[in-house]
Amino acid sequence: IIRQAAAYIDSHLDTGLSLEQVAKQINLSQGYFSNLFKKVQGISFQQYVMHEKMEKAKAMLISGRQVQEIAQDLGYEHRRYFSEVFKKYTGMTPSEFKLHYLGKE
Repeated sequence: IIRQAAAYIDSHLDTGLSLEQVAKQINLSQGYFSNLFKKVQGISFQQYVMHEKMEKAKAMLISGRQVQEIAQDLGYEHRRYFSEVFKKYTGMTPSEFKLHYLGKE
């Protein structure tokens, strides 16, 4: 069930995923799904979604995509907010991450 939920999350990272939405998708109550998800994955639903979004963003940056485009593709309305979240997660802005990855810092 949790693998099914993870696959659903991964294929819907561009939307505003909610615990309610995913629980409904796999026919479980929110509370039960939340507890089961954390037990199996070791992190909360929200932490998992954030981790997946940021890992996808890093891959997209490395492949040469623009920050604005990545933000939109991951469901962020504003590039600035996406950049703040990215920095909180990685310790670097998207541009710094890209330069660091390419060895140009």
